[in-house]
Amino acid sequence: MYITYLIFLILNIACYTETSYIDIISNSVKKYSEISKDSLGNRMKYKMAISYRNSHNISKQSFEILYKGSKIKLICDDYQYYGDSLVAILVYPENKEIYALSKQGYNSRIQNISNMITILDSIIKSSELVDFHYQGENAHIRLLLKDNISPPYNSAELTYIIDTLNNEMEYVKIEYANQDYQIKELEISFLLNEKVSASDFFDLPLGENIFDSEGKLREEYKDFNLITK
Repeated sequence: MYITYLIFLILNIACYTETSYIDIISNSVKKYSEISKDSLGNRMKYKMAISYRNSHNISKQSFEILYKGSKIKLICDDYQYYGDSLVAILVYPENKEIYALSKQGYNSRIQNISNMITILDSIIKSSELVDFHYQGENAHIRLLLKDNISPPYNSAELTYIIDTLNNEMEYVKIEYANQDYQIKELEISFLLNEKVSASDFFDLPLGENIFDSEGKLREEYKDFNLITK
């Protein structure tokens, strides 16, 4: 019994060492980045809140994403996005506008977030640990980035909440100290990340989400203005 308790104690001390927080973040980032390369379909839901330096307004958006390889469908409060390796289509229901763009002219929201998390993972190794503790299986990590890091991340503070059981990132917050940067705080709350093996979106050619078999806008979009770039 004593030996069992001793092993348990050693394992917990190892988990709480200051050096282990980097592994926790890196493992979570690695899992997140591998999702976009998965040959199976996935669904992700998350919320984003942005506060600005010279405004009391907080911009809040909810997102749901279906993706498989290069094929992505994103639905948020203001618009819908459909994309593959060749084309990006944006639908703005409120303005009744549809934009058809070359893929080179538009990066999807999921790719932007993936790039941001990867950037943060690459610079945490030159950061200072402010706080690291557990609440249940969730690791709470707070970091202060060095002031010599490229803007806008110089002297920024990062907060992570990561489920260590499955390496799932649940929450990321960036507090920007750079006074020249318009954004003051950015928060991302990850709500769902699951495999999706069956979906009409994955089976249909991309254009059939918007256009009918004759190449015309589908019935629900017939009064929309189509803009190509």
